[in-house]
Amino acid sequence: FPVTRYHSLIVDEDTLPDCLTVTARTEAGAIMALSHMTYDLYGVQFHPESIASVAGYRILAAFLTACGHNTPTQSAIALLEEQVLRLDERFPGQMHP
Repeated sequence: FPVTRYHSLIVDEDTLPDCLTVTARTEAGAIMALSHMTYDLYGVQFHPESIASVAGYRILAAFLTACGHNTPTQSAIALLEEQVLRLDERFPGQMHP
């Protein structure tokens, strides 16, 4: 699925410690996501919150659900949208679409 990356930074796979696993790559092979083999630690090299990342909210919603931040009465996407809208309140003038 298409995502948006706003920088040219990359992860050098040869420098990764054994505890990290590559979980996503670009078509060209650049590492876009990692996870820790023991702990619930995850990282991405793209911006799922960007409006230019197709299904970005679904990625974040699935992550929130996996972390237990979703309730049966509130969909993960609705929760995520609520939290994103609050970011502008917490960081006035610093959030950009």
